[in-house]
Amino acid sequence: MTQNLVKRTQLAFLWIAIIPMVLATLAWWSSLKYRERVGWVSHTQQVLSRIDRVLLTVTNAETGQRGYLLTGDPSYLAPFAGAEANIHDALSELRRLIGDNGAQDGRFRELVPAVKSKMDELRHTIELARAGRREDALNEVRTGRGQRDMQHIRTITEAMIGDEQQLLHERLNEQRQTETQLALSFGAGIFITIALLLWAQTLIGRYARDRNRAERELAGLNAELEQRVEARTAELREANENLTRSNADLESFAYVASHDLQEPLRMVTAYVDLLARRYEGKLGSDADDYIRFAVDGARRMRALINDLLSYSRAGTQALHMAPTDFERVLSAALNNLQVLLKETGAVVLHDPLPVVTIDENKLVLVLQNLLSNAIKFRKPDETARVHVGATKTGQQWNFVVEDNGIGFDPQYADRIFVIFQRLHSRDYPGTGLGLAISKRIVEAHGGAMWVESAEGKGSRFWFSLPARQAERAQAAAARRQSAASSVDQ
Repeated sequence: MTQNLVKRTQLAFLWIAIIPMVLATLAWWSSLKYRERVGWVSHTQQVLSRIDRVLLTVTNAETGQRGYLLTGDPSYLAPFAGAEANIHDALSELRRLIGDNGAQDGRFRELVPAVKSKMDELRHTIELARAGRREDALNEVRTGRGQRDMQHIRTITEAMIGDEQQLLHERLNEQRQTETQLALSFGAGIFITIALLLWAQTLIGRYARDRNRAERELAGLNAELEQRVEARTAELREANENLTRSNADLESFAYVASHDLQEPLRMVTAYVDLLARRYEGKLGSDADDYIRFAVDGARRMRALINDLLSYSRAGTQALHMAPTDFERVLSAALNNLQVLLKETGAVVLHDPLPVVTIDENKLVLVLQNLLSNAIKFRKPDETARVHVGATKTGQQWNFVVEDNGIGFDPQYADRIFVIFQRLHSRDYPGTGLGLAISKRIVEAHGGAMWVESAEGKGSRFWFSLPARQAERAQAAAARRQSAASSVDQ
């Protein structure tokens, strides 16, 4: 219901936006039409005014001529002089206004010679009178030529005025119609806009009421959910505390059990070694094999217990974090593997390594395990080559230990980090705990460990460590110290 109301409200506002625009466009178009109609009415009125002006000018000229001929008083020539000076401008203005009307233009072409003829007749009679031939001028008037010219002019101008009055009547009607359309457009626009606003107000009111009701319902549901979350959180907190205690007990048990196993195991190992030294070659070959198997088993058991202790400590001991040059970590790990490196002739190369905030001793163990694995699982007919590198991605350092060894099937990439999981036979020494211990140490530092490999194509063991502010500060200090040394040199 609410969704439907929202859609209807949106539709109302859409119409409120569109319809006023349409009405405004219609009103604008109507106003343009109205202005056009007013312009044509004004134009027609101007034409009528110019026709009257031409007729009045000629009439004034004729009046001045008659007054002068009858009285001989030169003052009567003023209207004629004014008409003679203005008639050309009056005709030019009239010609400009009726240029778009073919019928009127034809009449105008007839009017111009009639006016010229009339003005010539008036001028001729006035010149005769001025020359003292007043009787000759009057006889010229009595011929009726001027009267005929004047009648011709009136006939033409009356026809022109009739046409213009007809146009004026039509254009006034069109103007009134346009005024009506404009008024209707504005009225309809106002009415429709008010109706749309009332519709929108109704919809908004309903939407507000529905929203308030929904908010009240949501508040009730939130309160109920908070109660459930609090109850569930309490349950999870209790379960987490129990799990923490259980893990602590298990780790303590593993540590104690492993530690307590050391003493009897040392005793077994000591007596088995004693049997091997005293009775080797005296009890027969089978006995020698049995004693050797017992010695080997005891030693492997000791290595396994030691690794279990290391695995337990990796998750429980506190980390001693400090900014550390990782090249120092690598040097320590290589120093611990000197014997293995000499025996195998393995080559270890590395890129420049960064300063990171770590527990140095634990990361030495991680790198030592990874290097040891890389050398241990080498190809029989090829010298082991190991490369250590580091790249920064975002706010973490990604370290890689890459080898050219035997590799393994990628489907076992996750299994390889599980304790006691071995992908190869016991021909390769080890307990299967080294990678699990390394992964646990890296995760305790807030990082992750993963591997990329393929059978016969070597392996790349990756682990990430966070890049902390202290490391960046120390790296900056190292750069400043290096720059200062360069300046001193």
